[in-house]
Amino acid sequence: MKLRQLTVFLGGYLATVVVLARLYNSFSGIASTAVIAICLAIALLIGFAAGTSETAARHGAAFVLASFCGALTILLSFYARTAGVALVALPYVFFWTNAAWLGLQAARICRTALNAPSAQ
Repeated sequence: MKLRQLTVFLGGYLATVVVLARLYNSFSGIASTAVIAICLAIALLIGFAAGTSETAARHGAAFVLASFCGALTILLSFYARTAGVALVALPYVFFWTNAAWLGLQAARICRTALNAPSAQ
């Protein structure tokens, strides 16, 4: 893994863990539709912000993997006491990862539409 890939991975991982940990602290214990929508909107924004960076756009796989690992880290710490619930909540990790990937792709599409330097 190159230094730039490692930087993208660590940045994506830390952004995911910090945001989800902050949401975890304000979480009431009930996963409402509003909480899920807020989480997915934040993941889209993080992915879009990463896609506007030339380095992160070039290393999109490292960013998506970091987003997945960060969400999995928070999920495991959140559901450490109730193992049966962790399997039920596992799809939320994939929702978060897909939303971050969609944000990354949306930024790539915007860069292409604006004729900005390509990140491919």
